Amino acid sequence: NALQYEKLPAERQARYKSLYAIHQKNREGSLVPDFQILWADSTKSSLYDIESEYLILYFQNPDCPSCTELREKIALNEDLNRAIDEGKIKLVTIYFETDEALWKRYLQNKANPRYMHGWDFQHTIEEQQLYDLRVIPYLFLLDKDKRVIKKDLPGDEISDYLRRLNLL
Repeated sequence: NALQYEKLPAERQARYKSLYAIHQKNREGSLVPDFQILWADSTKSSLYDIESEYLILYFQNPDCPSCTELREKIALNEDLNRAIDEGKIKLVTIYFETDEALWKRYLQNKANPRYMHGWDFQHTIEEQQLYDLRVIPYLFLLDKDKRVIKKDLPGDEISDYLRRLNLL
């Protein structure tokens, strides 16, 4: 509605248009963009190479306090742990910033062995603004085709979505 306001200054209109365009990315039902991933074992592949009926894509920074809090919270989710252990879903953490040493320390000290851990080593996520990542942590629930089921999945709703998908 703000964009319809005739007296809106041009600079604010440009800002609102930019924010609106970001918000429109990765909407439910859309395919997410592919990107290259460096994995914890030093192999490389793309997001679309991951085979799984369902996937939680978790964008995070290892030193972000909110990311740490969410990681700790979802690590205790028994429903999610069981679904991962039974091969019904995969959880992939993605670090998309530039500090490789930070990511490697995370792998050594904080990485949950149930999850797959990757790094956008080419930095395409940020440079090309592939995802709506205005804030982190940010979770996407995807189907096997990498189509968005839920954008900005709250950590405390993971079990609800696992039930809706008949994974429990």
